[in-house]
Amino acid sequence: MTASGAVVLGGHGFIGRHVCAALRRAGWSPVALGSAETAAGRSLDILLAAHAPAVVVNAAGAVWTRDPGELHAANVVLTERVVAEVAAARPRPRLIHLGSSLEYAPTRVGVPCREDSPTGPATRYGHTKLQATTRVLDAVAAGSLDAVVLRLFNAFGPGAHPASLLGRLAGRLRVAAATRAPVTVPLPRPVAYRDFVDVRDVADAVVAVAPHGPGTGVEGALFNVGSGTALATDDLVRGLVRASGVPAVLVDEPDGPSVRPGGPPWQCADIARARRLGWRPRRAPERTLRDLWTRASHPMNDAP
Repeated sequence: MTASGAVVLGGHGFIGRHVCAALRRAGWSPVALGSAETAAGRSLDILLAAHAPAVVVNAAGAVWTRDPGELHAANVVLTERVVAEVAAARPRPRLIHLGSSLEYAPTRVGVPCREDSPTGPATRYGHTKLQATTRVLDAVAAGSLDAVVLRLFNAFGPGAHPASLLGRLAGRLRVAAATRAPVTVPLPRPVAYRDFVDVRDVADAVVAVAPHGPGTGVEGALFNVGSGTALATDDLVRGLVRASGVPAVLVDEPDGPSVRPGGPPWQCADIARARRLGWRPRRAPERTLRDLWTRASHPMNDAP
């Protein structure tokens, strides 16, 4: 591995696989370490010692479990270990930690979240992600770590996790398309408005803050990564149904499946700071939904 080497923790997951692909396109040589391997304590210290990567991306962690112990172990304990090992590595790589918009406190409708907006998670997941981000930023403030935190809003796109709202819907539509069976699609109530960002735009943001990337020299260790627009979940559900071409009946479902249980009813990112990196979200939701469906309907095509 050369000076353009990278290690991506959680590199086989939904976001991590796209990060690896974006790094390769930018001339990096990423090595993917699975979340299970990372959580078990395998390989990270060996990779750091043997390959001296210039950057480590922490895309590992637990998202879809409600088990408090799993969330704490995967999101907090793992990050503490990563911070310690990266800080001790020589030469010291840059750590790019992927945080979450659910670290923020709920805001009023129409008020985007800035990087200096108050934190105050409403979910266990958000609490563990905030603890992890705090560990990283504390190490940066102490001078023991070169790190950037990207606070991700709702990433979606090809390869969406099957437990996510759109990943779950894509699976139902795929079965309906194959069996030609009628399908009823629930519209969660109340309607939530969230900032959805293409996972490939997220991956491009990682490249932007990597050493020698377009964002080199930009001040700040924390950046929001979103689209800058709040969309109704209904619009995305309807958009995916249209992209699939599968006949479906859409019905209101009070307390139905949501983007992420317990999240805010309205949330949007202020991405002005990230734009100063030279980064911007480039993919429209319609394109993202088409690509999501193409991947879901052709699961053997597993490339990012």
